[in-house]
Amino acid sequence: MARALGLPLAWDDHVDAMGWPAVAQTGFIGAALCRLYRAARPKAIGDRCGFEPSCSRFAELCFRRHGTLRGLPLVVRRLRTCKGDAGGLDAPPGCILPKSDVRVD
Repeated sequence: MARALGLPLAWDDHVDAMGWPAVAQTGFIGAALCRLYRAARPKAIGDRCGFEPSCSRFAELCFRRHGTLRGLPLVVRRLRTCKGDAGGLDAPPGCILPKSDVRVD
C-alpha cells in the first residue's frame, strides 16, 4: 500500500544501500539480475508490488543470503504467491527487519 502511494520504505532503502553484489558471492548472478531488472523495468509497470520487501528485493536478499541453490526455491515460492491483490510483510528467512517500515522525512 505504501509503495503504491509513493512513500519511501525502509526495505527499499536497506536493499538499495547494499550496492552491487561482489562477483565472488555465490548468489552474484541472481542478485545482479534483480538489480538490472529494477533499473530497466518500464515505468508503465511501476512499483505495484503489494509485498514488503518487493519481489525483486526479496529475491536479491535471498540470493545474497542463501546463494543461488538455496535462494532460488525461496524466490519461486514467493513469486507463486504474488498475484497483484496479495501482499503484506514477507521477509526472507534469516533477514532482520529494518527499524521502520515507512520512513517519513
